[in-house]
Amino acid sequence: MIEGVGAALWGPLLLAAGLMLRMRSARVARLLAVALLAIVLAASTSLLLLLAFGSDEARQALFPVRASYADSLAAAILPILVGGPLATILSAPRAVVTVEASSDAVLLAGCALGAMLSEGLVSLAAFALLSSLPLVREAKRRAHRGLRRATALFVLTSGVPLVAGVVAAVGLGVSAGFTWPFDARQIAESGALAPHGWWVGGLLWIAVMARLGVFPLHAWVPAVAEHVRGPVGSLTVVSPIGALVALRACLELFPEGVPGLVPVLLPLAALSSAYGALLALGQDHAGRQLGYVWVSASGTVLAGLCSLDARAVSGALLQHLALLLSMTGLWLHLRAVACRTTTEDMRRLGGLIATAPGLATGFLLLGLATVSFPGTATFFSEDLLVQGLLADHPFVGSVLLVATAINGISLVRAFKRIFLGEVSPHAAAPLVEDILPRERVASLAIVLALLVGGLAPTPLLLLREGVRGTLTAQGP
Repeated sequence: MIEGVGAALWGPLLLAAGLMLRMRSARVARLLAVALLAIVLAASTSLLLLLAFGSDEARQALFPVRASYADSLAAAILPILVGGPLATILSAPRAVVTVEASSDAVLLAGCALGAMLSEGLVSLAAFALLSSLPLVREAKRRAHRGLRRATALFVLTSGVPLVAGVVAAVGLGVSAGFTWPFDARQIAESGALAPHGWWVGGLLWIAVMARLGVFPLHAWVPAVAEHVRGPVGSLTVVSPIGALVALRACLELFPEGVPGLVPVLLPLAALSSAYGALLALGQDHAGRQLGYVWVSASGTVLAGLCSLDARAVSGALLQHLALLLSMTGLWLHLRAVACRTTTEDMRRLGGLIATAPGLATGFLLLGLATVSFPGTATFFSEDLLVQGLLADHPFVGSVLLVATAINGISLVRAFKRIFLGEVSPHAAAPLVEDILPRERVASLAIVLALLVGGLAPTPLLLLREGVRGTLTAQGP
């Protein structure tokens, strides 16, 4: 993207996130967050429409081709990066939307945009580290021992390897004569990292796995999903930062070194997908269950990213984007139920469809979209991903499909336990208020985006061609 456009998107968000902490009114902070995110969403959507339907001259001027994954995918990723935080802060229950929560949502959106549009490795690492600040602050406020341990594990496994890998890559780049902004593609083309790719690349992939929540670096995900009720919890779990680090660092720095890591990464990805799906099946806490569904889905995304097959890589990125939407929507409905009933224990819930049919319908639709129901964006993206894997890795592709089916069983059972049957006598509030207008707006927008991505995937097909061209330019 041309110089200055990226900073014009993420710069105001980061500035506003800091200034909002000085506000005293949670309502004013929320309105400001919604307004800022809506403006940035409109701007990023305009860029996507320009890429999909604009003239070749306009597209080349705004998105000059550099044979980069990030350049070919940026326009479609940007609206998703902003849309998730906007939907979360717009529809979150008032009881959990404090000044800090609004600031954190804006900060996380700004960090995601910055990581997507950053010009070099140092800025990428800075945005990734800054995105962990809201969870660290939340853990300090809560003073919950389990949450603090999970946060410490999150920072240790995702932040430390990332910093070490970026410092090593930058140091090797300096020795080869490169200066700021230490562009990953230029460093890779110089060959300076070739003798050291196995350990520098390993550090970066460890950071990616931890940030995605892939087994065995996943333990922080269910803990955060269970104990953090505010927007910070869901936005941190479904954050795109892990995929963006893989996109802008791992795949650009070590495209030729990934095949050597495939014997390690692919089995871990398949194991994570199956492990998360099986554990989600046995959960009674709805938030913790969604955490394990995310662990399973992250394994699927990792499998596609490390395959270097054009269809699998593009499918993995698009799958991750679609899951950001569908899982965000599921968490919105779950938080609405929890705020009304004071519990996320599915053993204490039931029969809520009688008084909250809108919440029930939204939860069911988004649950189906999460497990790649036909006609949704996840169906299109998972089809690409699995097709790319089945040719060379049929066993892994089969495991991913089975795991998706198990996740479907888990989410349908969750819908049944929360919304169908008799009203539980243990429920704190048997008569639950139905979906509110602001919640309905966010839910409908997410569902429509998933349907448009599945039924009219013209922009997604353009992105697929962009990734294919990138892989062809880089060679095997």
